[in-house]
Amino acid sequence: MKNLLLNLAVAVYASRYQRDDVSSCLPLLPSPKPSHPILWGAQYSAPNDQSSKNKTDLLFGKLLSEGGRLMQLSLPWADIETTPGQPDLVLIAELLADVRGVGGVPLFNLAVIDTNRVSVPSDLADPENPGSLRAGLNWTSPEIVDRYAKLMEVVAPLVAYSGGPYFGLGNEVDVNLMSGTTEMAQSFVEFLFIFRQFIRTLTAPKPLAVGATLTVGGLGAAATSPPSWLTELVTVADVTPLTYYPLNPDFSVKTDASLIHQELISAVGVLPAGACTVFQEFGIPAGYGNSSSTDHSSQTVQSAFFSDFMLNVPRLLNASGHPLRAASVYELVDMPTSECLGLAPYYNVSNPAFIEYLCTLGLVKGDGEPKQAWDTVLGIVKSG
Repeated sequence: MKNLLLNLAVAVYASRYQRDDVSSCLPLLPSPKPSHPILWGAQYSAPNDQSSKNKTDLLFGKLLSEGGRLMQLSLPWADIETTPGQPDLVLIAELLADVRGVGGVPLFNLAVIDTNRVSVPSDLADPENPGSLRAGLNWTSPEIVDRYAKLMEVVAPLVAYSGGPYFGLGNEVDVNLMSGTTEMAQSFVEFLFIFRQFIRTLTAPKPLAVGATLTVGGLGAAATSPPSWLTELVTVADVTPLTYYPLNPDFSVKTDASLIHQELISAVGVLPAGACTVFQEFGIPAGYGNSSSTDHSSQTVQSAFFSDFMLNVPRLLNASGHPLRAASVYELVDMPTSECLGLAPYYNVSNPAFIEYLCTLGLVKGDGEPKQAWDTVLGIVKSG
């Protein structure tokens, strides 16, 4: 298996500057309406109590019926294989079946990197450093390649069967790779080379597009002088989904639309000429709306952001030569406070504004009541 994959990697590397039909603009991704090429959606989440969940599910059903069908499904490899060598393939199958069952379109990611840390099974990770692989390993080590390849033989065809147009290998990988060595980052590019071709082979004759998600902030910061590995990464990928939250370094929100536009245009400028834009996630917190608020947001600010992003940003991206193809709001329902607090050590951030950001990203409150932004998003999706 290893030799086969490395041979495929050489072939991919040799042709990495060629853009073909798979990488043109997610050809397997459906359009909600013939005249409207952008597929919108939202990350499904639900309140804890059944009564509130019932309210939320009715709202989500309305979004789906109006054409908001894109559902990002990003799963860390470490969460799928909590016991080394025993991946939970049933969980993946069930999640994909749930998306397919409601008529959703999965934007699937089985991430080996999840933002600031590696997300591999415990026997492959550095026990002292969650941001690193075990000593002696890189992303093309046979131990990693062979393990991930065995997963792909089952999961990639399953994603294709479930109507997925795309297979992601990592989530916000620039955060982790920018903090490491150039050699480690380059080995991840080679990992993408390997599995881009392997997943295409597994899903022929209608191959999935393959890539890895980056942050708008990371691309924008590298725009004037991107490292060579980043240039190669976005070139070999069929598509490079992005995540975007308009936040300042202190996690307060940005409200100046012109500055948000500049940030987005700068980021997509790093992508290859003509490459489409896909937002795996985009969102903004509404804030607590009380005296404990630290992020300077509000329901009005949240609604205004979605209005500008969904109405004006597509025109800007089209004019830049990077047309918007799909975008998923993060997220449907506010995250419970306990869950937000639990994620703080995962990301190694304790700023109160970070907790407020995580806890108020939803279009719907935790009690199932819609926020102002809900009507904004639904109205734009409905208008097409």
